[in-house]
Amino acid sequence: MGEFARRDFLKGAAIAGMGLVGAASMAACAPQTAATSSELPSTGASTADISWDREADVIIVGGGGTGLCAAWEAATAACSVLVLEKSEMLGGNTSLSGGMIQAAGTKMQAERGIDDDVERFAEEQIALGMGLVDEEIVRDMCVQSPGMIDWLVGLGRVFDTVASVPSFKPYSNDDNWAPRVHQLGVGTAQYGKEHTDVIWAACEELGCEHELNTEVVRLINDGELGVVGVVAKQGSGTINIKAKKGRYPCNGGHR
Repeated sequence: MGEFARRDFLKGAAIAGMGLVGAASMAACAPQTAATSSELPSTGASTADISWDREADVIIVGGGGTGLCAAWEAATAACSVLVLEKSEMLGGNTSLSGGMIQAAGTKMQAERGIDDDVERFAEEQIALGMGLVDEEIVRDMCVQSPGMIDWLVGLGRVFDTVASVPSFKPYSNDDNWAPRVHQLGVGTAQYGKEHTDVIWAACEELGCEHELNTEVVRLINDGELGVVGVVAKQGSGTINIKAKKGRYPCNGGHR
């Protein structure tokens, strides 16, 4: 990553999370403008007098599949990373899922004589969306899917099976359907947790840290700089955590 661009970072993390069976965690590299909702209100006053309890270059809100991918991405851009997870474990829905990852044009498919490519995969997935999906994101997910498998294998994830899901006609057909489900065996417990365990181990090697039982309840929004940190509920009280690189690129590239 030559430059740590927030838009590209979040898009890449989101696509990675989609590849990891659609994990729904929110990944936040503190944005240049306030990102608020009724569930996650933001302060808008000056932050000059705030007492910070902790800080990191990048704060990841939610330690599910997408959040862990985001943590890894930020860490490879030479950022210090803190993952905040409100539950008692990392992994989120991804760790509880069946862990099936669909990918097209992979080495494993080729080794098994499966003729497939990312364009066919994208055609099928967009058709299955019935006009209700962001086609650009779905296409990016499909195009990057073989790289996702290679990335996980490089982190130590083991796959030994390419299975199939039913053909949902007329959206799936002989021209766009193929066996694409990459997994480890059949009947193995906790498929999804095996994904997230591997990713978090890689994150820890890059220096990422995490806090469990820590729920982010508010964004800290500086009038000039945008979001510069979060307020998190921990135990019976709250703590203020600063995102040091909330506005500026982190240094360096992939390492």
